[in-house]
Amino acid sequence: MQNKTLGASVIIAGTSIGAGMLALPIAVYNVGILYGISAVIIMMCFSAYGAYLISKACVLYPKAESLHGLASTFLNKFGSKIILIATLFLYWSLCSAYISGISSKIVACLNIEHLSTFSSYAVSLMIVIFMGVCLIIGTQIIDNINRFAFFIMIACLAFIIMMLSTNISFSNLALGYSPNVLNFLSILPLIFTSFGYHIVVPSVSSYVNHEDKKINNALIGGNLTPAIVYLMWVIVVLGSIPDSTMKTIATSNNSVGALTRVINNLINSTLFEIANSGFYVLAMLTSFFGVSLGLRDYLTEVFNLKHTLNGKIQAAALTLLIPLIISIFIPSFVKALGLAAVPLAILAIFAPIVVILNIYKQKQKNISIFSKLLMIASCLLGIVIIVTQIAIVLGFIPSIS
Repeated sequence: MQNKTLGASVIIAGTSIGAGMLALPIAVYNVGILYGISAVIIMMCFSAYGAYLISKACVLYPKAESLHGLASTFLNKFGSKIILIATLFLYWSLCSAYISGISSKIVACLNIEHLSTFSSYAVSLMIVIFMGVCLIIGTQIIDNINRFAFFIMIACLAFIIMMLSTNISFSNLALGYSPNVLNFLSILPLIFTSFGYHIVVPSVSSYVNHEDKKINNALIGGNLTPAIVYLMWVIVVLGSIPDSTMKTIATSNNSVGALTRVINNLINSTLFEIANSGFYVLAMLTSFFGVSLGLRDYLTEVFNLKHTLNGKIQAAALTLLIPLIISIFIPSFVKALGLAAVPLAILAIFAPIVVILNIYKQKQKNISIFSKLLMIASCLLGIVIIVTQIAIVLGFIPSIS
């Protein structure tokens, strides 16, 4: 895998792997290990298919620098506005969550939370300035820093898994509740959003000069890496914690927090705590890099900004200042990410299919029967994810807290 291809693959994988993976063991526990693993693999495949369609559209129409360029060219005005609203809602919210999450963890690690609330705001501002400078300099510097952060993150995770593996009992993996339809449906939005890197696909496609082979290799690596990480994490965590304890965790009001406390209590080690904190911060940082990069290119195209220093500063400001304001003044807005699977399904499933169909129609290309079946299956899955996510928010289907 060539240098830029590796970098593109790492950007995709880093965008996917985030703090949200902490909830995956609970989700899998609720349906059983085999059903849970099957759900991860299914979501990975359909997520990869949506990303492939976006990359294919970028290759066929290289003028587009982002999803906005594709949507405004191959969708009607209503479709373009839906894509715009979904993109800004989802990714500004995510950036706000990353700013808040990284700053709060850094403040806690430095033990300066007692000084004043200003210390948290100052750290948030420094994070935004750092990211803004990276966005202005360009994709190459983001690739270099992100690659370094990603490999340290993987090293931290490997150490965590190695430490936890000493407690594994395979009898714990014959686990959980009897799977039912509602339990299985409830985990699909969470797992789907764990592969939510699609905004960055046009950016990495441009980064590798829209070369089919390179972007396909990047997508393969960028999808397989988080899938392997998720499966290893789920197996090690569930194998290390007795079934009775997992049942208590799964039924608690703050199940993710309860799981985190149990994991920390399993290994009484300062190095383990450092690795845990390091992984948490770096997972959010690499996700922040990917989302910010994709959003920068998206907003550059939306506002028709030039690729000059002034244009790059404007794009970075549009990308980061609104999330910063949200994180400081409207922190409760991040709760809207409970609906994250809805805009993601629009951006990762429905939009790529409609765009590629219109491109093929315009270029008078035929679509194979297999491709049509994949598109139909993807649309059905997208509908299931959206309906399930709304049902979870309305309380008709149990959620993971």
